[in-house]
Amino acid sequence: MKKDIRSHIKELFHGSESLRVINLQGIEIGETLTSAIGNVVHLQYLGITSCSLKHIPRSIRRLTSLQTLDVRETNVRELTRSFWMIKTLRLVLGFVLRLPEQIGNLKQLRTLDSIDLEEVSEELTLERTLGEMIHLEFLSIWHISHVNVKALSGALEKLESLRTLILEGKIIPSNVFTTASRRVKFMFLCGDLVHSSDLDGSESFCFPNLIMLSLEKTYVTEEFISKLSGLPFLATLALYPGSYKDKKLVFASSKFPRLKKIKMIGVEVLEIVEVEVSMVPELKELEIHSPFTGCYHDIDLGNDKKRSQKTRIVVDLKKENNYVHEENDDMSEWWMIFT
Repeated sequence: MKKDIRSHIKELFHGSESLRVINLQGIEIGETLTSAIGNVVHLQYLGITSCSLKHIPRSIRRLTSLQTLDVRETNVRELTRSFWMIKTLRLVLGFVLRLPEQIGNLKQLRTLDSIDLEEVSEELTLERTLGEMIHLEFLSIWHISHVNVKALSGALEKLESLRTLILEGKIIPSNVFTTASRRVKFMFLCGDLVHSSDLDGSESFCFPNLIMLSLEKTYVTEEFISKLSGLPFLATLALYPGSYKDKKLVFASSKFPRLKKIKMIGVEVLEIVEVEVSMVPELKELEIHSPFTGCYHDIDLGNDKKRSQKTRIVVDLKKENNYVHEENDDMSEWWMIFT
């Protein structure tokens, strides 16, 4: 059956030079795509997903009008160097794809999801490749390490059009907060934020348009979290395991003008969360999962009436009874809310 499918696809490619879109989702075509794909010279979209595909042939270089390659949920980890010479590319979707040491003029590339830096060590490699993709708006990078973090920092400084930035690795360059694109709206960081304490005393973070920030394994301090209040449009803050290294987190000293949702899931050392409601005037939802008890606290502050009844919220993550203390306006009454 698999041979019949491959033969049929090969025949299709031979006789379909004018095709613009090919989308093979979940169809098993084997580990290697037929070289006949190079005959579909007017192809603009090639999607081969959710299958055991591993190799893309060199003949793909003949697709000089290709704009999108989607090989997500496959075993494709490396694309021929000639593929990266296609000037019309706009979206490359895969998983931990390895970049060659040299690429073509990819000024039209907007989305790169995702690339693997595990074997990258020379600074010039990223300057000649990633650093030249100056119009990237979505970028996801895996396996950042001490070997390549300096090279990555230099390349990121050149990407001024980024809207979404996803970084995962053993370490994350701390200068991402001071030199990265001012246009970034969504940022996901997973890895030890190198020298994050140096950011505590810096003047400000360069993300005037950041809407959503997700942290995991970054091990930041309360002072770092407080500095995020300087981000005028930050609406969602998500903290995951290893994101925070202190036992207590208080939202009281700095005002977060647009923060609507705070999410804390499995932050191992965190024991107490305290929120001064006046410091988060637009907060609608406080979601906390305790790694100590397994309890979920989902506090809804969605309407003005609920907000007017509270001045301070304190969550003790080590309590077994799954409750939250809330303090009312006259600072004299406490009650228990079961979730």
